[in-house]
Amino acid sequence: MLAAYRTAAAERQKQGIPPLPLDPKQTAEVCRLLESASPEAAELKALLLDRVSPGVDPSAKVKAEWLGKVAHGEVACPVITRAEAIIGLGQMLGGYNTPFLTRELDGPNAQLAADQLAKMVLIFDNFVVVAQQAASGNAIAAKLIQRWAAAEWFTSRPEIEAEVSGVVYKITPTICRRRRAR
Repeated sequence: MLAAYRTAAAERQKQGIPPLPLDPKQTAEVCRLLESASPEAAELKALLLDRVSPGVDPSAKVKAEWLGKVAHGEVACPVITRAEAIIGLGQMLGGYNTPFLTRELDGPNAQLAADQLAKMVLIFDNFVVVAQQAASGNAIAAKLIQRWAAAEWFTSRPEIEAEVSGVVYKITPTICRRRRAR
């Protein structure tokens, strides 16, 4: 799998375009290989963390489920710690990763999970889970709700430049009609 990916990435580099993101099958294979002491572990880790689309892509689901298991201590990985798995989940922006991050609000890395969740808005039904944790006395979950209310997900982003310039192209309808007529 890794050799085939390298070949495809080299082909795309010749064309001046970045490699394609990993598909679900490749993502699952990378996860499987990361559980062993592979000599290519650093490259596999980079592929998992950097070459899987975030959010709700099918590959993201595979990545989130595996990182969730590492974060919870269900799967051991020689090159990704539980804390690194939580950070990796946090970089996924929301979607499949949020149930695993909310679960960690009750674990040994609860503050780290809250720090990741505080920067997200795509948490969907997991807000209810966090609210229930807060109501049950979880101080970190309660503080997380305050952080969401304070819009930390927005205020933690880099400031927008004072001036942004760009180019706008306008295609008039007459040009479009001429092309169709040919």
